[in-house]
Amino acid sequence: MRGGCRMNVKIKPNAINGELKSIPSKSLLHRAIILSGISKDRETKLENVNTISKDIEATLTCMEKLGAKIKVEGDSIRIASLGNIKKSKVELHCGESGTTLRLLLPLVSTFSKTATVDCSEGLRKRPIRELIETLEESGLYFEEKEFSIKISGNVNSDFFRISGDISSQYVSGLLLLSSLLDQKSSIYLTTKLESRAYVNITIKVLRDFGIIFNELEEGVFEIYGGGETKYSRLKNIK
Repeated sequence: MRGGCRMNVKIKPNAINGELKSIPSKSLLHRAIILSGISKDRETKLENVNTISKDIEATLTCMEKLGAKIKVEGDSIRIASLGNIKKSKVELHCGESGTTLRLLLPLVSTFSKTATVDCSEGLRKRPIRELIETLEESGLYFEEKEFSIKISGNVNSDFFRISGDISSQYVSGLLLLSSLLDQKSSIYLTTKLESRAYVNITIKVLRDFGIIFNELEEGVFEIYGGGETKYSRLKNIK
């Protein structure tokens, strides 16, 4: 295992419930919004959301552009999912939010034939190249400009290789993508995973949405995707 540790995580389909109470961190909220949006044909209520930062607003806006219906009600957010319609094209604005960019970049081709992701000057200077290269190897096509990235194509791979020490958000984005795929897929970390706590947050949210994990050893994630059938019966997540 060239320079990396091994980590096996098995993700299996299971019924989903859909009310998340007490959102303790911005990192968790990003992931909960995205999972709520990609849960097929259901509505999720996120409760006890005390503050909506600019980064969270960027994620909410991007999910709306992809087709989710979102309503903020006091300290709660209601999110009606994207459903089965794949758009012909979409334009997303990530602003300064690196989390929004890295978590959504692997997913957007699932919901739009072509997507253009606009970024601020500062965000385009942050690391993203390795994630793009990994996704290109999986079948996606990227056209990079100074402040935007255009994505097209379809994921046709069940194996993803990525480093663990540049950004844990690379790993989290690939985990979210893998949970959508119909087949079993694997994520292989070529270097030791840093910022493990943030990957744990991703795993927690996926578990909250009914996906079962078995972590066997370090360095490799094995994910059993379930496509549309995974995201059903959304109620009473606590």
